[in-house]
Amino acid sequence: MATYSHSKLSTFENCPLRYRYKYVDRIKVEPEAIGIEAYLGSRVHDALEWLYNHVKMSSTPEKEALLDYYAKDWEKKWGEGVKIVHKEYEEKDYRNVGATCLTDYYDHYSPFNDSTVVSLEQRILVKLSDGSFVQGYIDRLALKGAAEFEIHDYKTSGSLPAQEKLDSDRQLALYQLGVQKQWPDSKKVDLVWHYLRFNKELRSNRDARQLEQLEQKTIGAIRAVEAAEKENDFNPKKSELCQWCEYQNICPLWKHVLSVELLSVNEYKKDGGVKLVNELAQLSSEKKALDERLDRVKEALSDYARKNNLEVITGNDYQAKVSFLESIKLPAKSSPQTLEIRSILEKAGLWDDYCCLDAAKLARELGELPKPVQQKLSKYASTEESARVTLAKKRDE
Repeated sequence: MATYSHSKLSTFENCPLRYRYKYVDRIKVEPEAIGIEAYLGSRVHDALEWLYNHVKMSSTPEKEALLDYYAKDWEKKWGEGVKIVHKEYEEKDYRNVGATCLTDYYDHYSPFNDSTVVSLEQRILVKLSDGSFVQGYIDRLALKGAAEFEIHDYKTSGSLPAQEKLDSDRQLALYQLGVQKQWPDSKKVDLVWHYLRFNKELRSNRDARQLEQLEQKTIGAIRAVEAAEKENDFNPKKSELCQWCEYQNICPLWKHVLSVELLSVNEYKKDGGVKLVNELAQLSSEKKALDERLDRVKEALSDYARKNNLEVITGNDYQAKVSFLESIKLPAKSSPQTLEIRSILEKAGLWDDYCCLDAAKLARELGELPKPVQQKLSKYASTEESARVTLAKKRDE
C-alpha cells in the first residue's frame, strides 16, 4: 500500500494535475525549480537544525556563528533553479529576512534549555485504521519533564494564521499520532509552531476524539487520491499557488500563456491561438451589441402590436408574429412570504410535492390544486405579461 504524507495530500487538494505530474508521472524539472520562499524556509530550517545539534551536545554556538553558518549555506546551495516570483524583491531581501528570523529566534530562546531535544528531522510513520501509511518529518521533537512531548515546526511564512486554523491543522496532529504510538506513556503532546518572521510562538493540542476525527478525515483524503488515480481524473485547479508551480510550461492552463510571452510582437500577432482568441473577443462584442439591438427591436414590435391590436406585422420578405402570454408568478424562495406559503401547503398535505419551493412549478400548477388552496395562495400570486416575437419568411401567394 502506498505511503502518503501531509505534503502529498495537500498537493492533490491544491491541484490534482500537479499531483499527477509530481507523484504519478514523476516528471522531473531541469533545473530543479524551487520558489525563493521555499528556499528561504529550507536554509532557515537547516540553520536551526545545526544549532540544536550543537545544543544536544551541550555546545551551544554564539549567535554570530549561527548567522555565519546560515550565510555560507545560503551561498553554497543557491542555484539557477531558485525562482523569484515577486520581481520587486531581490535575493538579498529574502536572505536578510532569514537572518532576521534567526536573530530574533536566538534572542528569544537562548540558552535553549527550556526542554530536552529528543530528535531533529525525525521520520514519523503512522499506520491508519484502514491500513494506509502516512509519514512525515518533525523539525524538532522535545521532551519536558518525564512524559510531556512538544512537536516543534518552523515557519518562515509572511502571514500569521488564526488560532482556529492551527487547531484544525492536519500536519502536526498526524505527527502527534506517531509520537503517541512510539511513546504510549506520553501524558501530553503539545503542537508548537514558530512563526519566525513575527517572532511568535503558537500552540495547540488534540484530545483522543479529535485525533480519531483527524484519522478518518485523512483516510477520506487518501480515498479521494486513490479514486482519482483509478479514473485518471486529475483536473488542474487555478489558484495563487500557480505562480510557484514548476509545471506551468506543460499545464493546459498556462503553457500557451507562457509560450507567447517569449514571442516578438510580430510573432505574437501571428500566433494561431492569439488570433483565434482575438477574433472570438471581437465577435462576442459584436454579438452582444446585436443582441441588445435585437431586444430593442422586439420590444418596439411588441409595443406596436399592442397599440394597433395586431398579431402579425409584415415587412418586405418576412413577417413577425407577436404573441402575448400571461403567466402567474409567486414569490421566490428568498421572499419573506415563503414561510406563509409553506404553511398553506403543509396544512393541505402538499408540501412534499413542492418541498424545494419551486415557485415556477407551483405557479404553473396552481390551477390544478384544490380550490381552497388556490384561494389562499392567490393573494401571493401576481400576473405577468410577456411578449414573444417570432420571425418567418413570407409565403408565396
